Amino acid sequence: MDLGGGRNGSRGRVYVGAVATTALALAALVALGRLKPVVRRRFGGETLTLELGLAPGASIRSLLGELRRHSLRVEGLESHVLDDGSERVRLDVRGPASLDVDGILADLSQIREVARIDLAVSHPLDLDTDEEEPPRSGGPMDRLTIPARR
Repeated sequence: MDLGGGRNGSRGRVYVGAVATTALALAALVALGRLKPVVRRRFGGETLTLELGLAPGASIRSLLGELRRHSLRVEGLESHVLDDGSERVRLDVRGPASLDVDGILADLSQIREVARIDLAVSHPLDLDTDEEEPPRSGGPMDRLTIPARR
């Protein structure tokens, strides 16, 4: 009678159980990762894409403070300095579904450093877009351009 074989058999079952558990955990993580953008768009509120023209030498500190004051979360930021020293900033922001877009635009346009604001509002139930980016063209977006008040 081989007493060592029993131990090896139970050790093998432990390995099979560990591999099966790992496979299930990975499958669950992949599935949840694919559901995340759908849930975020469905329940996550409104997405805005702001393109702002900033005066030469301007800082975006006051701009970011104003966005925080309106409970907006910056999810993407892209900046380009132009030949004249001004800056073009693109911000992808997310806020609650009850977003006061007019109030946000009015407050942003009062910031001295902001020369121009272009706005795109992505509708919250749009599920045909890429996972991390709001639609850039051809999607259900409203666009508005306003000059900043001086």
